[in-house]
Amino acid sequence: MDNDYLGISDVDLGTLKSAFLTPNRENVLYTGTLDIKEVATYIYEISKLSKEERLNIIKNKLNEIYLGKIFDEEELNRQESYIVLLLKSIPFEKKEADTYWKNRLDSGRHENTLNVLIEVAAIHPLVEGKPGREFQEHLDQAIKLYTIEKEKGNNPIIYIPGSLHCIIDRETNTPKVDSQPLSEAGKEYLISKGIPEEIIRANVANINIKHEDGVYNSGDECYVATQIAREENCGRILSVVSPVQLYRKALFYQEFGYNPEMYATGSEKTNHNYIGELFWSLYITYMNDQDWQTNFLSYLTRKERDIDYFKKIEPYREIVDKILQNGPGIPENIAEQRKKWQEIFKKAKENMDNADQNRNDILVDLVRTDGKKKFETERILEIVEQYPDTEITLTYDSTTDIDDLKILAKQKALKLRLIPSDEKESINVAEMFKKGNYKKFFGMYPSSISMKRSIELIRDGVIPIVSTLPEENPNYIDSISTLLQEAMKPIKDKEERL
Repeated sequence: MDNDYLGISDVDLGTLKSAFLTPNRENVLYTGTLDIKEVATYIYEISKLSKEERLNIIKNKLNEIYLGKIFDEEELNRQESYIVLLLKSIPFEKKEADTYWKNRLDSGRHENTLNVLIEVAAIHPLVEGKPGREFQEHLDQAIKLYTIEKEKGNNPIIYIPGSLHCIIDRETNTPKVDSQPLSEAGKEYLISKGIPEEIIRANVANINIKHEDGVYNSGDECYVATQIAREENCGRILSVVSPVQLYRKALFYQEFGYNPEMYATGSEKTNHNYIGELFWSLYITYMNDQDWQTNFLSYLTRKERDIDYFKKIEPYREIVDKILQNGPGIPENIAEQRKKWQEIFKKAKENMDNADQNRNDILVDLVRTDGKKKFETERILEIVEQYPDTEITLTYDSTTDIDDLKILAKQKALKLRLIPSDEKESINVAEMFKKGNYKKFFGMYPSSISMKRSIELIRDGVIPIVSTLPEENPNYIDSISTLLQEAMKPIKDKEERL
């Protein structure tokens, strides 16, 4: 047999990555096969190679393994680790990325077992040693999910990620260090609300699984969560996140072998930005760095947030600095499109700021999620409670069953007005907001369409306060693929409407 049959000249890169980077191999770089210095050195050497040179090295290493030229098991593991690094260093073409992530979606675990893991995305920094408002909202959502799962007869476990964080003051260039790890602050909050300590996984899990690296980015959070889920035989993972980071965290979970249920809380203020996410974090994750564990973003996030980062890399700091200088290689057309979208976002932000100052009512755009009526009704009532003297207009698809909302609307004290979408004629919901007497705009969407719909609304001049609920079989891959394609289209035809 021709020993070049494992060569990749006639194999789609997405297919090759999907075949080699399986969930069974995902620990190959995280179990000490290569130490941090070796990984950093190798990444730097790889960065100087062309795509074709990287592909040739992969082919040669695969053929050596296939032909049985490597007999020592430790050396075999090292060569596999090098192959993983090489594969992760080559950006996808769009078609290759779609293939890769579709395979990940199809192979992800999601089973109705009694043990359920609820992961709560931590938000830094802490406020006087305690979770800030957005972090609290995530924790409160986790408490609701915990109660629901208990009522179903399941055994929920809650994981709060986040090691000891620091934030660099950009004016003084000095670090502001949290008083304790984010995970421990979240744990204390949950215990104060009556959640049993024995079902909470926090900083001990961070240390046991990520060791000295710690948990400093979303990839870390999802990696640790999936390891806990496997250790404790959890068939489902429920993740409470910022709506802006929802798509990216869904990808991380699929990279590590799970299809998650994603819940976003609808925070009015968030540390995340849709445009930065779309043209940076989400783009890189989908097209290049699928897990943020061993490449540029791994080093960057630890540099920005880990108070001990420079101590850890001192022996090879020069190499790491060179890696950070090289960056992830964002294509020029993506960078240019990002600049255009930043202007669109700026104009949409001005629209929302003006609305806050001059208007009185609230607009809610609802796309119903099958089987989640109770959740949606509760969230609407939370808005009513937060703004008791405000009229709330709720738009919805006219084909949707809203009998439960009609009952609410009959209660005059709630001041709830329902408008089916086919009665809005040619005025879309963004125009409706800008031309009406509204000061806030809430969006309530199925999680798989949430960011795509949010970006469309930003393009039309408004920024929604989004909350989401997961569908039965969400397809984030199609939504992300379409979103990335749509975001690159010319935008002049919309600019006049902003």
